[in-house]
Amino acid sequence: METLYRKYRPQNWKSLTGQDHITLTLQKQISTDKTAHAYLFTGPRGSGKTSTARILAKTLNCQNRQANTTEPCNECSSCQEITAGRSLDVVEIDAASNTGVDNVRENIIDSARLSPTKSKFKIFIIDEVHMLSASAFNALLKIIEEPPKHVFFILATTEAFKIPGTVLSRCQRFDFKKVEVSKIKERLKMICEKEGVEAEVKILDRIAHQSDGCLRDAEGLLGQILALGEKKVTDKEASLVLPRSDWHKIIELLDFLVTKNARESIMLINNLVEDGIDLYNFTEDLIRALRLLLLTKLNVDLNLLNDELEEEGAKKIRSLSLKIEAGQIGKMIEIFIKQKTLLRSTHIPQLPLEVAVVTICENNTVTKEDSEKKSSTGNTIATETKPATKKEEPQAKEVKIIIENTTKEPVVDQSFTLEQVKEQWDVFLKKVQEYNHSLPFILKMGEPVELRGRIVKIAFRYTFHRDKINESKVRAMAEKALNEVFKGANLGLEGIHIPIEESVAVIDKPAEKVDNELVTNLIESFGGQLAE
Repeated sequence: METLYRKYRPQNWKSLTGQDHITLTLQKQISTDKTAHAYLFTGPRGSGKTSTARILAKTLNCQNRQANTTEPCNECSSCQEITAGRSLDVVEIDAASNTGVDNVRENIIDSARLSPTKSKFKIFIIDEVHMLSASAFNALLKIIEEPPKHVFFILATTEAFKIPGTVLSRCQRFDFKKVEVSKIKERLKMICEKEGVEAEVKILDRIAHQSDGCLRDAEGLLGQILALGEKKVTDKEASLVLPRSDWHKIIELLDFLVTKNARESIMLINNLVEDGIDLYNFTEDLIRALRLLLLTKLNVDLNLLNDELEEEGAKKIRSLSLKIEAGQIGKMIEIFIKQKTLLRSTHIPQLPLEVAVVTICENNTVTKEDSEKKSSTGNTIATETKPATKKEEPQAKEVKIIIENTTKEPVVDQSFTLEQVKEQWDVFLKKVQEYNHSLPFILKMGEPVELRGRIVKIAFRYTFHRDKINESKVRAMAEKALNEVFKGANLGLEGIHIPIEESVAVIDKPAEKVDNELVTNLIESFGGQLAE
């Protein structure tokens, strides 16, 4: 049985789908006899590059085409031979299988010197041309630069950036784009009508979205469904072929996050694990959905919602965009991107997503609706960065926190600077000791030297002190104590290394007398033992 994308491969310009900007230009060149001798077709897979190359070759060699016309007749011997793939004058080469310079010399250069056997032009279609070796490109360059009058070159690739600039400069470049969802649906509907099959609109919609702009993939999925032999395609038949769609779960999770419902969010994530859904792929789709939510909030009209989501999902995204601020969406994206990197490295697969949910739902940010409610009562939560004056050093930037006013007392304005951090450093060290009695010893080996945003930079003379502090468990413990001292500041810690010769001015502490307890703490901190 012939596959659908072969059976319904476009045979003329009118049947090409979704590349009007290219077909119109090429037709104009053909009608005015101003064609180039070398073309480069580049774009995503399944967007019609090879089909366009064949139609162009067919049009140039059509025996019945009249002057000022652009469509091939598809009836003459030349057109039929090109359609069947057996024309001696239209040579298709797969560069992925013929990467060497010898193949280029034998199949292209030597053949190009010979006149066409029976057609007007000899045309070389080189697919995946970026796979050619450097020496093969050098050999090809001369013939492309000065080809015989009877020769045309059509290069096709998905990775134009890998093609040498010397070759690119000799070609007319045409950039293919992903086919729009609406046009894919029209194409699938046409195929169903010709096959005598009735398919529900929502099934065609799912296929179009699943194909991600690749018409060949869409036709392949439809072919698998039609292979079941049913004259009417419903959800039951489609579910046997179409990959499972989790977009309704993603939209549901977004709803919970916007309304700060941590409990339902975590339950949904755990249900996904029980259902065997890959959380990494799910998180990637969640980030895509958050991007759509952000662009919708910013009123960016890119038709992305209609291309990415089905109608019901697009409506829900628009509704959610009215309940949240753009800055909050940006923070959500940052959190999930960070947590996605941890999904492959933890034995509890859902834990990174659970942490992300808690971070989003339990922090001090509020939804747009909450902001409007609190503005009416005078209770606000805001985070600002006070601009530094010209005389201020980078570390002198202030992080200004306005604490939520839960009573009728005036709002407390606390400004944190590096100097204030230094003043409270001893208090912080005592607080750290409540969690780990050996950790203060390590921290005493360094000194806070910079407050960058909300990160306190601690300088150490030795790298092993820095590395110990930067361990995730140790740093989390220290940050917890730090934020108990500076409540509401949401500060973080980072150890940095300053070599001994550079650290005299920064860390110049007198040597302290080390007692037995301090030695014991040091041994415990680094997992060593006392040598006799």
